Amino acid sequence: MFSQAIQHPVPPILLVDNDGASLSRTDALLRAAGLKPILTCRDNRRVLALLAEQRIRLVFLDLPMTLGSKALLVAITRDYPAIPVIVATQDMATTAWCIEQGGAFECAVKPAEPDCLIALVEKALALPMIRQEDSPPKHHTYPAWFSQLSLKMTTDEAALIQFSALLPTLRQAIDLLIQEALRRTHGRQSSAARLLGISQQALSKRLKNRI
Repeated sequence: MFSQAIQHPVPPILLVDNDGASLSRTDALLRAAGLKPILTCRDNRRVLALLAEQRIRLVFLDLPMTLGSKALLVAITRDYPAIPVIVATQDMATTAWCIEQGGAFECAVKPAEPDCLIALVEKALALPMIRQEDSPPKHHTYPAWFSQLSLKMTTDEAALIQFSALLPTLRQAIDLLIQEALRRTHGRQSSAARLLGISQQALSKRLKNRI
């Protein structure tokens, strides 16, 4: 079960743990540190539905990394790349997979010290909150050629790009997509690669070629 979905003024932290006692301890720890509001969920099958119902600031997953849990992590970071995910893991090998392949923002190897856990959550909450559907902020720096484009938003929030001058080259367009994907995912290459529909290795190679 999960706590009833309520639209909070500040998007809540979502705690996911199939162990009720462990879930209560983490909930109490974060609340005592002033890190709230918090939603709790003991059924990992309901996580994606909950994310679809309301905005979430951060996801904290404390689940055995079975194939199902790994698939859930990949689905969250793929479908909601702007939401940082912290995963409680049992060992360093699992930690490496969660970050490099699963797209997790950070991992806490269990048993994690309370201060370390709080620090990880605070670090994730310090990230600028960006919705996946948001348009780029005005202060964001784009290549000079991008000033030749005019961006029009339709009523259904679908972006239509109209070109008022020369078309960008294919290389320029690809660089723009990479830059935007990294912006939306706070620089997390694994999540950016999923957003672009390419492998992390392909993205890393592309970034190296730009240097």
